[in-house]
Amino acid sequence: MRVQAQPGYVLYARPYSESSWVLAVFTRAYGRIGLLAKGARRMESRVRGVLRPFVPLVMDWSGRGELPYLNHAEAAGAFADLNRDGLLCAFYMNELLLKFLPRGDPHEKLFDCYAGILKRLDGGRTREAALRVYEKILLEEVGYGLVLDREAGGASLAGEKRYRYFPERGAVADAGDDGGGGVCVHGRTLLALGREDLSGPGEREESKRLLRAVIRHHLGGRELNSRRFMRRIRALEKTPPPAGPPAADAGG
Repeated sequence: MRVQAQPGYVLYARPYSESSWVLAVFTRAYGRIGLLAKGARRMESRVRGVLRPFVPLVMDWSGRGELPYLNHAEAAGAFADLNRDGLLCAFYMNELLLKFLPRGDPHEKLFDCYAGILKRLDGGRTREAALRVYEKILLEEVGYGLVLDREAGGASLAGEKRYRYFPERGAVADAGDDGGGGVCVHGRTLLALGREDLSGPGEREESKRLLRAVIRHHLGGRELNSRRFMRRIRALEKTPPPAGPPAADAGG
């Protein structure tokens, strides 16, 4: 099989032999696939500088089996210029693709969403809302979509009503029992997430807790490496710096 001019992104690369890379890439028409980039680690390689995460690429490859050969790759746009928090979120997006997408399963809507949200990761509020939309669409694409317009029993959601959301059941009216399980969330948050318009700060925070719990459920409770790394960075930021040496006596 020979594929030409396919849009894609590198999700992950690991060394193979002394001069090559094994790549996990996310492509628009072929989904997540593996490619062998022979000689790409050599200084003179034409693709060495572009095979990086978050660079939109156009790629050619050929061959059969689990690891076709990358024949050509060129940048189709600029590297996403992200600040630190935006970069951490982008790695989180990549890890979700690696965890949830089976090989060779195309998801064109998710690809377009991924490409668009990479451009929105530098602003705080914009970033948070964009990530929630990305998580929602990813879950829909892999068959774990949330029901965001009605209760588990079929009744329409009420915006001011409080619910408990269960990944396998949906939204259930909150009876005020702290031991009831699920994720507490207002109906207006579920409806806003369904519209992909999280303009209110309460909606962003509630949808974050909801989607984090749903993703954790579908990962069997396993923690993502990117979340663990984010937590360590936050902890380091809160740690006070060590005390410096005593000031010298100005009077000599």
